[in-house]
Amino acid sequence: AVLAVPARLGASSVESQRIVLAFVGAGTVVLIGLLGRRVGGPVAGLVAAAIAAGYPMLFQSEAVLMAEALFVPLVAAALLLAYWAADRPSPGRFAALGAVLGLATLTRAEGLLLGVVLVVPLCWRLFALLPRRRVQLAITALGVAVLLVLPWTIRNAVRLDAFVPVSNNVGTLVDGANCDQTYEGALLGLWRETFSQFGDEARRLPQSEACFEGFDIADRQFEEAEVANRHRDDGLDYARDHLGELPKVAAVRWLRTWGVYSPSQQVDYESLEGRPRSWQMAGTVMFWVLLPFAIAGVFVIRRRGLRVWPLLAPVVVVSITAVLTYGQQRFRAGAEPAIVVVAATALVAGVRRLAPVGSP
Repeated sequence: AVLAVPARLGASSVESQRIVLAFVGAGTVVLIGLLGRRVGGPVAGLVAAAIAAGYPMLFQSEAVLMAEALFVPLVAAALLLAYWAADRPSPGRFAALGAVLGLATLTRAEGLLLGVVLVVPLCWRLFALLPRRRVQLAITALGVAVLLVLPWTIRNAVRLDAFVPVSNNVGTLVDGANCDQTYEGALLGLWRETFSQFGDEARRLPQSEACFEGFDIADRQFEEAEVANRHRDDGLDYARDHLGELPKVAAVRWLRTWGVYSPSQQVDYESLEGRPRSWQMAGTVMFWVLLPFAIAGVFVIRRRGLRVWPLLAPVVVVSITAVLTYGQQRFRAGAEPAIVVVAATALVAGVRRLAPVGSP
């Protein structure tokens, strides 16, 4: 709803949305701090909140009005609720977790994938409970998530006369990520459109050259869902015809998303979405600094005997999304709260280890 202010309000509307999302971003910092407190203790929580407050990969989405501005706090809340539910398992707590995951799915479609990856292993490892009880809790969480998404899916079926669970974006995404330009050369692992270059002629090109060729919305027979499905099928057909190249392409997609493949080009590419290049580069560098601490933080948490899977689940989801779509650091947004928290935990543990014996 925040992002749906009528366009006729003009520039003042954009500023109003940015102001609202600034408050949402402040809430994100609080949630990350609470998650850090739950995992690493009070000091780690404060450090995690401080990092989150100055981390460009988090606050840029609010400035450019991207869905991640809402998705990230929902993911942070879901991770916090996952620990809360696992501490004292009950249908009510897992229902609350499912409700947040449902809202996250309405913000970005991979929210439902996060639900499966997070909830199923979490419930499976509740060894103090009977297997049937664990299954019931998992079904409760995922069922509530689906129920929250269902009204939107029904609305899509009525308006579009097709089964569209959340959105049609997957069609254009798959189409633009599977063509000659993204399977080799400088744009390997990225996404490409050709309508801005060739106009209507792009729709006459073969998939190998066209990538995403745009929509012909002037066509009186235009059906959004049908056209999106056709774009999706074009991309999938190309992928099937080039299965031998997919491992290489998927690997580069993954490396781009995690900021380690051609980072300067990646920053230039992502700046096209409205992010200032300097802030995007600062965020990339800050991620590189956090990454080794984050890896160390996983071992610190494991050594303390704490649950680490809730923090790893978003990383798994981001990796799956990147491999199946294309390389984009923005897709990493769902994993950023976990990265900040485990990095803060390792940082605090390292400082305590280096501090003189008996110091405060």
